[in-house]
Amino acid sequence: MIFPAPDRHTHAQEDEPLVVPLAMPMVAGPSTIAVLLLLSSNQPQRIWEWAVALLLAWLASTVLLVSSPYFLRKLGDRGLRALERLMGMLLVMLATQLLLDGVREFVVSL
Repeated sequence: MIFPAPDRHTHAQEDEPLVVPLAMPMVAGPSTIAVLLLLSSNQPQRIWEWAVALLLAWLASTVLLVSSPYFLRKLGDRGLRALERLMGMLLVMLATQLLLDGVREFVVSL
């Protein structure tokens, strides 16, 4: 995703998906609702603030996903490949940070 093989042909790139499976759980997955429930159990007076924040995030994601055909036309093939590589780099950075956080927590717990 970040460093594509040099022997790829253009027709092979058209078959590749651009959606990263990590996107859906971060936008509207059960972990988001679980965090909302956890926060509301700790501070029940702020439940409406968190619910509104969640709904605003869902609304922004919906607008972005609905308008994606327009962005696809505007970006073109080269722009999509650049965006795909950028998302791949963000995914690698997120995975590395989660790994380092896990290792740090493990070492601290010893």
